[in-house]
Amino acid sequence: MRIMLLVFMLFSLSISLDAKEIDITKSKGTNQEVITSLYPEPMDDAVKRGANIKITFDKKLKREKIQKSIKLKYLGCKQEKKEKLKQRRDRKLKRCNTKFKHNKHLKKSCKQCVREVFRYQKRRNCKPRVIQGKIRYLKNRDILRFNPNRKLRLGFYQVTVKGLKTTDNKKIKKISYRFEVSKDRIETITLSQTDIKLQEQESTKLTLQATYKDGKTEDITKDINWIIGDTTLVSIDADGNLKALKEGETLLQAEYHGKVSDEVKVTITKKAEVINGYTLPPEPDSKINNATLLGVDVNNNGVRDDVERYIIKRFAKDPEFPKTKTAIALQYAWADQKIIENPTKDSMQYEDNACNCEYYWYDKKTADMGGYDSIQWTIKHKIYDNALKEKIFNTKERIKQYIKYNSALSGGIYQGSLHSINNCQTNIDVIGE
Repeated sequence: MRIMLLVFMLFSLSISLDAKEIDITKSKGTNQEVITSLYPEPMDDAVKRGANIKITFDKKLKREKIQKSIKLKYLGCKQEKKEKLKQRRDRKLKRCNTKFKHNKHLKKSCKQCVREVFRYQKRRNCKPRVIQGKIRYLKNRDILRFNPNRKLRLGFYQVTVKGLKTTDNKKIKKISYRFEVSKDRIETITLSQTDIKLQEQESTKLTLQATYKDGKTEDITKDINWIIGDTTLVSIDADGNLKALKEGETLLQAEYHGKVSDEVKVTITKKAEVINGYTLPPEPDSKINNATLLGVDVNNNGVRDDVERYIIKRFAKDPEFPKTKTAIALQYAWADQKIIENPTKDSMQYEDNACNCEYYWYDKKTADMGGYDSIQWTIKHKIYDNALKEKIFNTKERIKQYIKYNSALSGGIYQGSLHSINNCQTNIDVIGE
């Protein structure tokens, strides 16, 4: 019973020591007059992994006990590093569940492998131990040096120096202090994208740049802790590939070694419809679209989105001349948007150009036809008809603007213009129809 109690007490003590934060400020004998400089310095928290221990004295040392004078001990890592290892382990375990969800045997093997790897990593990265190396005394410069056998791991170290004497037989008091080996001190981390817009199931590559204290930058995209506002909208893999899952908006941040990037807005829209090479803009909300004269024009091409969708769905599927009809109809819609915006005589040129472009195409196609056949062909392939006009001028306010435009033209005398390809916004001659 006593043995079990003793074991329990020792186990409890080990847990409490393991969870205790490492005090980097502990030092002893570092201010002795005989010491000129210490490297790394006490409490230094940005020591490189390839660092050597160097202590410079202002007096010559006796060589008797120099070979056993320096001891370098790895103290381990802080609790926060253990937590990060645990988080990484949990992420990998989750991947095991996802990857082998239909195969219990492989899932169990995967989980066992992950646990063993992280158990080894925790022991390897966080367990205290003495570091082996070579001790040298540079007599001509009075430097006592300790060269570790390999690069130091990230974490906390304690240097202990004792048993030294100067050549005049004065004893040097015990020297003991601590430092931390860490990655180069990062000042800021920045995501390359500031405003991400994707369609459903579309992907993009995120890159994270670290800016260090000395001004240099580095891509640190791997092994990032991503902070996602809504994980149902987007997913990110270990290499920073962001995939849009469904329509919506969310915020995204990257966290790396305690540094957090600015928030990035991610907007996901429905997958675009494509008809005969034309990409339709998203269907606008009718209330928002009809609340203003000019409505919604997401792609900024001068044509209202509801009208553009109507034209592409109607003309781009036409069995005869779909591309030509679509191009001319879009020009009419663009011209009428100008009229709605500015219902004056000046806007007449836009509608005239669209009309002359349409009749240039009629003239070209009916050049070898008789009068009756020419009229019938024109009627059959008429583009700017009442259905299109009603779609463009679909609210009272837009109709009022068109009435204002007609009033502005009323009583004027206007000279006709030639039907020419120069009136077309799109060169319909090269479309090949």
